[in-house]
Amino acid sequence: MKICIIGGGTAGWISAFMLSQIETVTSINVIESDKIDIIGTGEGSTGIFSGIVERIGPTKFMENTNSTYKLGIQHRDWYKKGNTYNAN
Repeated sequence: MKICIIGGGTAGWISAFMLSQIETVTSINVIESDKIDIIGTGEGSTGIFSGIVERIGPTKFMENTNSTYKLGIQHRDWYKKGNTYNAN
């Protein structure tokens, strides 16, 4: 089975990875825009994402994605203007 995913970002690339684990999938193409910047919304802090990284292998994942480690996230105006929440 050949699959084409329209839209990269977290959803597109995680979908591609999950689908790549299915034996009947023979090729996956992810089409993403070079005109849309990376948002970086903190998806790496979710449990599902860290599980995916563990399946790939943290070193392999970091090398192949040119990633950096995130030690915390700061949410400005979290539930009201002027409020800041730090998740470490």
